[in-house]
Amino acid sequence: MNKIFDVFKNKKAFIPFITCGDPSLSLTADAMKVMEKAGADIIELGVPFSDPTAEGPDVQAADERALKAGTTPDKIFDMIENIREDVKVPLILVTYGNVVFSYGIDRFADRAAKTGVAGIVVQDVPCEEKEEFEEAFRKYGIAMIMSVAHTSKERIKMIAENAEGFINCVLTADTKDAFGDIRYMVSEIKKVKDIPCVVAHDFLTVDSVKEIAGLADGVIASADIVKICAGYEEKSIPRIAEYVKMIKEVL
Repeated sequence: MNKIFDVFKNKKAFIPFITCGDPSLSLTADAMKVMEKAGADIIELGVPFSDPTAEGPDVQAADERALKAGTTPDKIFDMIENIREDVKVPLILVTYGNVVFSYGIDRFADRAAKTGVAGIVVQDVPCEEKEEFEEAFRKYGIAMIMSVAHTSKERIKMIAENAEGFINCVLTADTKDAFGDIRYMVSEIKKVKDIPCVVAHDFLTVDSVKEIAGLADGVIASADIVKICAGYEEKSIPRIAEYVKMIKEVL
């Protein structure tokens, strides 16, 4: 957990997200290497799921393609193990409760820890229902990353009190004042705990990154790299490197 927290010391963190296995796990591995070299501070790895209700259409389509390509949690863990000597930044798995349950919560946490995973986001498990997951993750030294939205309101305090690693501030579909909502979420969290707050955004521009960096501790590119992989497939690597370098330079 300290490994995640250390990332945010004296700088803003950039966290690119990629769906594992889209279009292939070999490309995912190569993308992780170039993202770190280009300046990524943490990398989020999406574990494809058949019903990713918390995701936008781009990630949903990527999950479908990855599953059709035969991507499984075991293959993802194997891939991470094979490149862990080359990729040193903290890795966060983004998944769903059913994936972890089907694999076995303790077994999933154990395998994740052995591959050097630092944190896990379980998209459809709210703070009130996280105890069973959190107990296993904590046993193996893995942070359970929680999310808040501006609509969380009074729940923000509870989530912040129980948060580990960092908190993901989510912009929901009904957001009309994105930067105002970010300001509100970060302010409410920091009243409770001095924990890094990062903002997940589907389409980052130079201006939006600058604005977010002035309000939060980091930014997650939640769909941009997924779109690159969808458009360029096995030719994505140089474009991914260029994108990460651009965003990191802005931060």
